[in-house]
Amino acid sequence: MPVSTLYLAHFGLHEPPFSITPNPRYFFAGGERGRLLEALTIAVTTDEGITAVTGAVGSGKTLLARLLVARLSEMGWHVAYLANPAFAPNEIVAAIAHDLGVLANPDANGATSVAADPLPGATLLDRLNAALIARYQAGQRTAVVIDEAHAMTPAALDEVRRLANLETAQHKLLQIVLFAQPELTTLLADPLLLPLRERIVHRFTLSPLPKMTVAEYIAFRLRTAGLAGENPFTQAALNRIARASGGIARRINLLADKAMLSAFARGAKRVTPADVRRAERELAWELPKGRFVPPRFWRIALVLAVVAVLAVAIVAIAHRDPTWTHFADGAASPASMPLPKTPPPSEHESEPSPVPQLTLQTPVAPSPQSTPPKPTAAREHAAPPTETPPVPVTPPKKPEILKPSQMAANLQQKPQRTGQTPAAKEKNRELSTTSNLSTARTPKPAPQQATITQWQRHGYTYAIVLDHWPTLANRARERRIDELRKQLPRSFAGYSLVAHQPQNQNEILILLGPFRRAEEAGMMLLELPSALLLKEPRVVALTTLKE
Repeated sequence: MPVSTLYLAHFGLHEPPFSITPNPRYFFAGGERGRLLEALTIAVTTDEGITAVTGAVGSGKTLLARLLVARLSEMGWHVAYLANPAFAPNEIVAAIAHDLGVLANPDANGATSVAADPLPGATLLDRLNAALIARYQAGQRTAVVIDEAHAMTPAALDEVRRLANLETAQHKLLQIVLFAQPELTTLLADPLLLPLRERIVHRFTLSPLPKMTVAEYIAFRLRTAGLAGENPFTQAALNRIARASGGIARRINLLADKAMLSAFARGAKRVTPADVRRAERELAWELPKGRFVPPRFWRIALVLAVVAVLAVAIVAIAHRDPTWTHFADGAASPASMPLPKTPPPSEHESEPSPVPQLTLQTPVAPSPQSTPPKPTAAREHAAPPTETPPVPVTPPKKPEILKPSQMAANLQQKPQRTGQTPAAKEKNRELSTTSNLSTARTPKPAPQQATITQWQRHGYTYAIVLDHWPTLANRARERRIDELRKQLPRSFAGYSLVAHQPQNQNEILILLGPFRRAEEAGMMLLELPSALLLKEPRVVALTTLKE
């Protein structure tokens, strides 16, 4: 059973909505795809020559090619469809002739071709030409649709050019449509393929779906699969799929399928951005070009690197400017230092005596435009100011620069408790251990001795039913449990596999766990390998299982 069928009943669907197998029923006419199909049909029926359609991997070229073949067949055309054109040059004509019902030697096989054999001993290409002329005179049209044309060799493409030369005085006898990836443009740049490049009359590009159309695409596929209610995808989840997929249809299908499986594992009816993020981590293809999303590890490393550079810069500045270090250590700034008190002015003074200013240690260059004030007469007869003792300034300490080895040693040292007796230290150690046990996860019982009762006693409430077997002997049961354990990834190393037989039942349930919350069990369910997902595992509450 495919993994995507696990959530069908959960979301009310009749069939998998996001299968990557081309299915004409799931053709989405939005995003200019419907117009492109109409334009292709018109281009083929105008008898003008070769038509080329290019698109990225997974953009929907194969589905479009099959729809074109079906539409032309409904119009009464004879169509040869080559899904994998990895043929030698002499095999291309043979494959097309076989699909069109033209035999290489009809007399030798005791059969007759569609057209009479006017040239005994002629080549297969001559026989194909004669058959096409006979069909054209009878009002029948013929086309060749080649998928994955970018995989053809230059010699095979040149053979396609020879087929395009089959024509009458006024009309082409064979209409050729090439579906390929953008690499076909590079391949046709070969000067040897210039005759073929000049015969390509129509060129179309199958572009990715616009971001605003991705939601319509997903809704269309869900309705085609039988969804009758509300769309399970939230708008935020749809926006994330649009960004991560780049509008490529195959990527949209893979992301949507994995996201719905994630929501099913959580037991939720709505698909959230968190489900899409899990789908992104599981899928291996790269994100669209132009969007770089660094992993969490590198983001953390980048932040730590910036912090380290800033710390080194601060230490370097402090080492070169002691005054800055002095103020940074908590010393008063010049503006905040108290000014010395001066005696009251005498009767003969017309102006208050000047207050001595405290200057910084760092010299300041005088302004070239500033000139010292000239002394006035009142200032000359004034009493000399009383000298005040200078304010002592503690010279700044030179910052100590530690070597990397000393810094590492300081980081490894643990703070020591002072003023505690050995008994108090032991009591604090017990309280710390009790606090950690209350917040951390309780160790699981040993897999060989764990039971549901023991799990519940330790505070666990959920488990995953991984498989179910008929009643087995203890040795056979242990052997099969070991086989299951070998299939689990390393992330399940801390969990147990327990065989549980419900009351009055003749089967054994293999439980994987334990878990404190249903969400935790659902997340671990998504990490199971595909071989175990095919067994349809499910999350169950321990209260529903009886010893």
